[in-house]
Amino acid sequence: MPTTLSYALGIVLSSFFSTPAHVFYLPILLIFSLALVSYYFRQTIIVFFLLCMTFFFFGFVQAERDEAPIYESTHITRIVLEKQEAVIVGKLARMVLKNGGGCQAQIDVDFLGSEHLDQFLPTTGRILLTLLDTWPKTIAPGDSLILKATLQPPAVSNTPGTFNYRKYLSRKNVYLIGTVRSAILIQPIDDLPAHFIKKIRYKIEQLRTLIGYKIEQSLPPQSAALYKALLIGDRSGIEPTLLEAFKASGVFHILAISGLHLSLLALCLYTVFFWLLRRSEFLILRCNVRKSAMILSILPLMFYTLLAGAQPPVMRSFIMTLFIIIAIGTDRLRSPLTTISGAALLILLVDPTTLETASFQLSFTAVAAIIIITPVIFKLFENPQSGLKLQPVRKQVGLFFLSITAVTIAATLGTVPLLLHHFHRISLVTLPAILIIEPLICFWSLPLGFLSIFLLFISPDFADITLRLGSYGLNVS
Repeated sequence: MPTTLSYALGIVLSSFFSTPAHVFYLPILLIFSLALVSYYFRQTIIVFFLLCMTFFFFGFVQAERDEAPIYESTHITRIVLEKQEAVIVGKLARMVLKNGGGCQAQIDVDFLGSEHLDQFLPTTGRILLTLLDTWPKTIAPGDSLILKATLQPPAVSNTPGTFNYRKYLSRKNVYLIGTVRSAILIQPIDDLPAHFIKKIRYKIEQLRTLIGYKIEQSLPPQSAALYKALLIGDRSGIEPTLLEAFKASGVFHILAISGLHLSLLALCLYTVFFWLLRRSEFLILRCNVRKSAMILSILPLMFYTLLAGAQPPVMRSFIMTLFIIIAIGTDRLRSPLTTISGAALLILLVDPTTLETASFQLSFTAVAAIIIITPVIFKLFENPQSGLKLQPVRKQVGLFFLSITAVTIAATLGTVPLLLHHFHRISLVTLPAILIIEPLICFWSLPLGFLSIFLLFISPDFADITLRLGSYGLNVS
């Protein structure tokens, strides 16, 4: 935990200084060398202090490096510097999302031509296109295409404290935006070569698109839009009034694929694998089937993370879930705060700028608050001097609702300052709303939705039935 906090502090303070990152390379090396020497002589306190200093300066260096990325000369940000018409040759990178009366698509660019260029140039980078029409169904993620669009760099507001759209897109690896007037200007072409990793991502996005189509065919528009948000992370089809209702009641986090979803999926996977492994006497006698069931759950969880779009909140949830599974499997779950600190450190090592995002701050603050505050609330109910009757609470139903209440209160208390800072609003009906809606969605609609994804490839008819059954929980919520 101290190393994570030191690293985060270095990232934060880097924005207040303009010192070049390379200045800190030698101090980091010297401090870390001293830490190794101190470790050899068993000077624990000195090692602790020097390691914190090492991570602090390393966070400073990492943040400075990521704030000024260096792109190669063929990157689209080096070619398109102002608004212009261009012809783009590339691949559809992700599932197409709805956007009002049109749609939005992300394109991996391979070649770009315009009136400012003498010929088509080999190009790298990703652009976000808005089409004021329906996307051609013949072009799926991974398919090659040629299109004509008006491109420009994302606008940046000069007003301090306002939403930075350019930085938001860059975190999604999107560097230009564009508009296509008609679907006629988008045409498929013969497949262009792609790297192995990109081919895998395209295949997963194709599967994600297929699941979205299946959900739309099986359910009415409103239920389909909610189920797509819950299962594959696509909230683009939800009506603004319905989104506002979820936000105003303080339960919008249920629609965002997060730790709640992955924890529930991990529990379902563990239950299935544990039941299967226990069928074998050979395995029971030779290995720990509980830990084996947990380890077997990792690969399906990773696949679902990619299927859900691998957005930053989903990746964070997967890493936190992975850390917890590994900690339990290796008998090292000594402190939950240590586990989530390790997950936070890994995420920030990959992308230090994530520290600035509201979702990162809310995710880890909520989990830390739950770990710290929830036991206090439970002790309040166990205290004989509190005057509270414990008999109903000790029943399973009472304990279930007490758990949800305690977790909700803890998470709300921990995140109120961040909610006010980032969104300037809090909900006064969060607790009753969660007590009603969370069981409906998380213990009815969501498990049936997971089952429908599995059944889609075995028996589409049964997948359709489970989707319809699950939609009843969505409609009631």
